[in-house]
Amino acid sequence: MSQVRNDPKCPLCWANGKLAGGRVLAETGDMFAYVFTDEAGGLKYALIIPKEHHADMASLPYYWGDEFGVLYTAVLSLMSDQQPHNGYWNAGYVAGQRVMGHWHVRVEPRQAGQPASDMGLNLLLTKYNTVTERLARIAEQCSDAATTAELRKLLAL
Repeated sequence: MSQVRNDPKCPLCWANGKLAGGRVLAETGDMFAYVFTDEAGGLKYALIIPKEHHADMASLPYYWGDEFGVLYTAVLSLMSDQQPHNGYWNAGYVAGQRVMGHWHVRVEPRQAGQPASDMGLNLLLTKYNTVTERLARIAEQCSDAATTAELRKLLAL
């Protein structure tokens, strides 16, 4: 199967120019870093994205790692030294991918004291699944209709 170079409907394809709400921080021949900042100019999160439509990491050119390293370093320059952060990608809808068919990495600074502090993705998923299962059991046992409805809203998040 041949690789689609540009999908006109894809918000991440470079040629489409559809990304909004942030800015291009840096670019290389085949990739770019797009950043979203807060009002004070601090990094909220960044995306490192191939310019062309690549469904997964395996379909990228062999040299993509070098370009990724340049862009990752540029993103890190927006954070203080040794700023804790997560860098990740999701493969497939069930795993959390919402822009389908265009592989990308999200880099997100982390702060102590936030509800998800001290947890990587695996621990967050485990805790979320545990809490969701407990809420579902409570909703089944609850006799108050308003409380049950509120719990069901939480479960739908």
